[in-house]
Amino acid sequence: MECNAKSVSVRSLCSKVLTLLDRGLFIQEALAKVQSEYFRNFSDQHLLSELAYGVVRSEIRLNFILESVTKMASLPKKVQYILLIATYSLLYLDRIPIHAIFFEAIEETKKLFGRRLANFVCAVLHKLAMHKDLFSELAFYRDVHDEPQSSSLHALSRYYSLPFWLAKFWEDQYGLTASIHLMRRSAQRPKACFRLNQKHNERDLKIFLLDQGAQFITDSAFFLPKAQPGLLNRLQASGSISAQSLGSQLLLHNLGLAHWKKPVWDFCAGFGGKSAWLSEQGVPIFLATDFSWNRLVGLIKDFQRRHDQLPFCLQMDGTIPAVKSFAGNLIVDVPCSGLGILARRPDLRRVRKTKRSLRLFPKTQRALLLSALQYLTPHCELAYLTCTVNPAENEMIVSEILRIHPELTLERCWQTPHDLEDVEGMYGAVLRRRY
Repeated sequence: MECNAKSVSVRSLCSKVLTLLDRGLFIQEALAKVQSEYFRNFSDQHLLSELAYGVVRSEIRLNFILESVTKMASLPKKVQYILLIATYSLLYLDRIPIHAIFFEAIEETKKLFGRRLANFVCAVLHKLAMHKDLFSELAFYRDVHDEPQSSSLHALSRYYSLPFWLAKFWEDQYGLTASIHLMRRSAQRPKACFRLNQKHNERDLKIFLLDQGAQFITDSAFFLPKAQPGLLNRLQASGSISAQSLGSQLLLHNLGLAHWKKPVWDFCAGFGGKSAWLSEQGVPIFLATDFSWNRLVGLIKDFQRRHDQLPFCLQMDGTIPAVKSFAGNLIVDVPCSGLGILARRPDLRRVRKTKRSLRLFPKTQRALLLSALQYLTPHCELAYLTCTVNPAENEMIVSEILRIHPELTLERCWQTPHDLEDVEGMYGAVLRRRY
């Protein structure tokens, strides 16, 4: 499987992505950098993306499997990458022949480190292939060094490739059953979900998409399991559809934001996915602000792609806003720990190494929410949104704000049900100012 004239295999490029992750890049950035330098065709781009996301999503599990046959830490980093990628391919990519997986791993090792280490890699992969069926059993992931009272949770965290502290955190917050649902959600490959632009001729397009096998979850949110890449690219280029996670769309839908009539200020707009959803529902988006101008440029390009009326865009720090006054509704989609989107952002597993990594988010979220509330006028609403599963960033923030602001009422709130394992974990609350 060669990428272009440079004759670099997809698995070799996956190693480059992992190297960039170790240097601190996010997975989207690392993939974009490698793809821009090497790729020419869609199928290789797709395989690289599948490999990179899959390896990082399964990294804890893969390392535990490999540690059962070799000391990973004693191997050169590039050999560790080769073994991780080969093991992931062996366990999860049935469409690729085993001999092809072995050949590429052995040849890549031989090219970098010589025949002796290549023979070692060959021996490791043969052992894994012989015991492949064991790795689907939860019992395999137990360890004699685990604390007896939490040995099952240790095994589950390895099986679903999560840091143990996070599995324990979710168990403490929600109970064991819910924590298992959340672990399963984090380990699944997310489905690609789309949004039908209801400002276009959506009736005819919806009929066409249904004929193509589309599965509509709401009036606008749908999956297209068997769509050809060319069809999706054409529809997105025309502005007829947009990619947006089902969790994000369900959050806005269940909070009832499509019924807003007053102008909206998207306070932490990012790339504008939620503003776009609202605008396509007929909600007037008046102002979009964000700390990052690059994200606002993405919002502008997206509104132009969809032939939509562009809101005023302003780069600013939300904690010290530069707007004098505003009369309307606000969206405050705050930065968060991202524990609800670990399947889509598997690199967050590497960042959230301890429970301490969560501690700064509530402070930032509180500051942004209090800042936005200065602009909330009587009888208007503010939607506080996150993509995490952590009470300290969700309901506890809202409860605190309601306690210190008696003029506010909680109108609606929604969180992705824990047992809805194929939908990302989102939280939202709608606050209304009475006077």
